[in-house]
Amino acid sequence: MFLPFEERRGDTYELQYCREKKSEDKLFVSLQFWKEDSLYIDSDDVEIFDEFYYKYFEKCQSPDKSGNFSPYGPNYYDKVRMEEILEEVKKDAPPEGNALIYWLSHKPIDCEGFYFLGI
Repeated sequence: MFLPFEERRGDTYELQYCREKKSEDKLFVSLQFWKEDSLYIDSDDVEIFDEFYYKYFEKCQSPDKSGNFSPYGPNYYDKVRMEEILEEVKKDAPPEGNALIYWLSHKPIDCEGFYFLGI
């Protein structure tokens, strides 16, 4: 379900580190796709994502300021929410959760949060 950059194929969701502090009005400006340190979710595994992972990503910042998650993205999670997701996934231990735990816990020093970029 979770794939590194080298194994991504076809349509994927992308979890991408946000490496710069941005004001709220610039949060969704100049996003680039296909970063090498991103974590990818294969679109063939959408049912698994919906069943086991959707609840972690539901609470987010969104371009329309509704706070509602969109599978088409982009959705943003600040450092505080990133840590909350990490702790929730560790506690719940969903299938293949170790890949997400690893990615969230090995964030770069300049990480300000992360984006969920849709298909």
